[in-house]
Amino acid sequence: MDRHLAFDRLHNFRDLGGYRAAGGHVTRGRVLYRSDNLAKLHEPAAVADRARFDALGIRTVVDLRHGWEIARTGRVPAREGLAFHHLGIEHRAWDQAATGPLPGPWRYLADKPGEIFADGGKEIAQVIDVLAHAEGPAVLHCASGKDRTGIVAALVLTLLGVDRDTVAADFALTEHATAGLRADWSARNGAAPPAGGTTDAPPRPSSATSSTTWTATTAASPPTSRRTAPRGRPSRPCAPASSYPPRSPPARPPKGPPERTAEYLSGTRSAGLGFDMPSARSHRVPCPVSDTPS
Repeated sequence: MDRHLAFDRLHNFRDLGGYRAAGGHVTRGRVLYRSDNLAKLHEPAAVADRARFDALGIRTVVDLRHGWEIARTGRVPAREGLAFHHLGIEHRAWDQAATGPLPGPWRYLADKPGEIFADGGKEIAQVIDVLAHAEGPAVLHCASGKDRTGIVAALVLTLLGVDRDTVAADFALTEHATAGLRADWSARNGAAPPAGGTTDAPPRPSSATSSTTWTATTAASPPTSRRTAPRGRPSRPCAPASSYPPRSPPARPPKGPPERTAEYLSGTRSAGLGFDMPSARSHRVPCPVSDTPS
């Protein structure tokens, strides 16, 4: 099964559905996606990509990047009914361009997840809550859709009961997108990525930009547009990425009614997300399951 959806400028856009989970269930497709930088949908060469993206009916985007990455490259194009959440889970700048040749990827791969969970645990919990209460399909992404996105996707799949080998195999599927991701990195930085390096590591921010802020959920959009709020919620003007103020995270939303779980497990609903998962803290997560493989 080829999980990569066909786009011209997005190289690592994948569906997290169709995985066997505990209890004979299978994660449902077309509900939760993972991707590389969705800001590329603004590019002139991505006109067809934007139409393909809109056709998926995605209503929630979670951007895991640093705030200064968004300021530098932009964010997903705004449209009516699309909720945008910026929850940067990484708080340490990795200056890949200045690192030079590395002895190999193993040290980086060993340290990276620990640093993210140590520094961004609060944001990761918020990501889970956002995905759990999203109304309609959702997508999470970072720069290359590899490290930061891969860690969160692995956590979600694990909480859903997908076995470790399958989770690892999903993480490794980024290898099929490597050529396109490296070409993008080279175009941005004017050189090939360092040997053994990672195209997902962002360049170090300038002294005028902080890499430790921008972690609060935001609903910002380009200044020339407005996002239409869901019914019952006030609409407000959107602001450019460069003007996001750091602010406290929103209050945790209440969990949905228990009947949502039964409806999803029986496959009687096709919109909305969430079901109880076996974890120490009973979050609700997306990618609902069905009883038979899809």
